[in-house]
Amino acid sequence: MTNRLAHEAVGVQVFAIRHSNSDADTVDQASGGERRQTLESSMAGPPRLSWARGENQFHVACRAAGENRFCLGTESVSVTVGQLIQRYGGREMWDSVSVYAKGDHDGTLVIRVIVFSPDWDEPLQIACIRSRPREASTNGAALECNLDHIKV
Repeated sequence: MTNRLAHEAVGVQVFAIRHSNSDADTVDQASGGERRQTLESSMAGPPRLSWARGENQFHVACRAAGENRFCLGTESVSVTVGQLIQRYGGREMWDSVSVYAKGDHDGTLVIRVIVFSPDWDEPLQIACIRSRPREASTNGAALECNLDHIKV
């Protein structure tokens, strides 16, 4: 497999990997249980609350068509998704979106979603999501979500 998945991952620990020949795979859960779900249903539903896993700051679960899947906990991660485009009379793979997750110097955990287009001069940050796991929230919000579009 030639996918570029964790460009800047540090301290990566894999929690569960299971391959099968069916899209209705059984996926191992860290709690020891199992559940059955299709690829489509796992990608279409709302995000679920994940349980804390040790001292890792982030949890990543990836499911792709066929047997491609993994689950890991890490201190930081960078994920890029590319797609096939038509440009200059030929087809090429274009990295369209990247998700960068890392901790700031003050302990704040930050996830940034950046979109790239061959027609733009600069990438565009479309989301910045922050949490402060070491502090109690004063306004009741566990996550701060900034959805302003910012050129980066």
